[in-house]
Amino acid sequence: MQLLLPLFLQSKDIADLALVVDKAEYSYIGKTILTLEWAYVNSRRIVRPDVDWLKI
Repeated sequence: MQLLLPLFLQSKDIADLALVVDKAEYSYIGKTILTLEWAYVNSRRIVRPDVDWLKI
């Protein structure tokens, strides 16, 4: 399972990109960066997040 984390580069209110991370034994490893459009199309939500930052 991979996690998508928001990356805020230009604004504190709107995410610019999504960082894809894998959970290792005791840490997380960044794999790639996706645009929000690609992240939304390829995401499978397990639970509803508290804050819906993944908007297109």
